[in-house]
Amino acid sequence: MHHRAWLAALALVVVTAAHAPIAAATQAQIERDKKPVKQVASGRITVGSATFPVYLSADWSNPLPDVTRAVLVLHGVLRNADDYFRAALSAQAAAGDAGKSALMIAPS
Repeated sequence: MHHRAWLAALALVVVTAAHAPIAAATQAQIERDKKPVKQVASGRITVGSATFPVYLSADWSNPLPDVTRAVLVLHGVLRNADDYFRAALSAQAAAGDAGKSALMIAPS
């Protein structure tokens, strides 16, 4: 049941973001958004027939019995998931023992 609540919350965020009004972009914003990302994550997640890159704090291709929560970190318009992932790892380390049971995930 707990997993269903998280999935429902995530779906609500995605639907809300997809329907948010889009403001006219300036030329500088358009050029910034055309820049390629610095780095593409090595982890992968398959959703339906598509595969997406993700940063992961642990190898999830193997069982992770000590993981009790997952933290999903979404990057912003600059598409700098690597920076967001490093920040998530810093927060995980700062959490001490509580952070040891978390899997940090940042889609790239």
